[in-house]
Amino acid sequence: MSEGKTGAVVAGDRLPWITFSNGSDNFAPLTSMRWQVHVYGRARPELEAACSALRIALHQFEWNAAALAAGVRDGALYLIRPDGYIGLADAEANVSRLRDYVARFALRSAD
Repeated sequence: MSEGKTGAVVAGDRLPWITFSNGSDNFAPLTSMRWQVHVYGRARPELEAACSALRIALHQFEWNAAALAAGVRDGALYLIRPDGYIGLADAEANVSRLRDYVARFALRSAD
């Protein structure tokens, strides 16, 4: 149920912990225990629209040295499972791949 690789991050891995300049981190959203998409850097508008249509929370985080050191890629899509592991990693943030993954695994979105 895990697909893809971006940089040093492979789907099926635990999401790497990353801190940001404002003192926040990328683990805070995991408390929802729901499927969610993380993007480090800026998400493209079509990805924002797809996440909204799929009712999957999109979290955009600043791109910084800590993100680079953790092995994530600027602008890549990371679909995070409720257990904090990466279900889909896609360097191109391909909306079709996200939709296909969601359809194949019949994900339950945020209700």
